[in-house]
Amino acid sequence: MLFNPKWDMYSLVGLRDWLAKQPADDVYMWSTCKTCVVGKYLAAHGEGSFMYAFWCDRTPGARWAVIECFADGNWHMGEALVRLDAWLAKNTVTAGV
Repeated sequence: MLFNPKWDMYSLVGLRDWLAKQPADDVYMWSTCKTCVVGKYLAAHGEGSFMYAFWCDRTPGARWAVIECFADGNWHMGEALVRLDAWLAKNTVTAGV
């Protein structure tokens, strides 16, 4: 079977790797799925923001990571990356890493 690069999008490591490539000062808005970190990530993979809940359900650890890393604090991609890295360091089993 051939590997489909979209399969990688269902992991926090995939989200982290994508986030590392974003400009650190880019702003995201927690209040809408379309402009939040996950919404932007899904859009980059050709998916609509309506896939947000599905992505969270299918990605190990995603629900907690999204709440703990992206809901509060500085709403810049660079800060989101720092928080996600710290979260992954503490939660490797939950995140399926």
